[in-house]
Amino acid sequence: MDLIHDFFKNAVFSYRSNPSVYRGGHNDRFLAAVESDRLIIRSEGSTSTVATDVLAFEDIVAVNHGDLTMQITLLEPRRKGCRSKAGRRRRDVYLRREQASNT
Repeated sequence: MDLIHDFFKNAVFSYRSNPSVYRGGHNDRFLAAVESDRLIIRSEGSTSTVATDVLAFEDIVAVNHGDLTMQITLLEPRRKGCRSKAGRRRRDVYLRREQASNT
């Protein structure tokens, strides 16, 4: 858990999710925060309390990370639809830590 807190502490990220839950531009920057049992991703500079993405720790099945990147694989619950069965769907989230500028 300390690894996750240290990775997200005071950092700005580029964010991508497959399948996508967010339709933003490629140059958008995001902040991530660990709150109780989930990871909250919000757009940087947003005055809204609406989260871009919420990752529940109970849904996370794998985490791969390097110095500046983290890939999180989730199995999220999927509701039964008229053409699909209930079950779980895989989703990959990619976060890349932005380097601090030396200006």
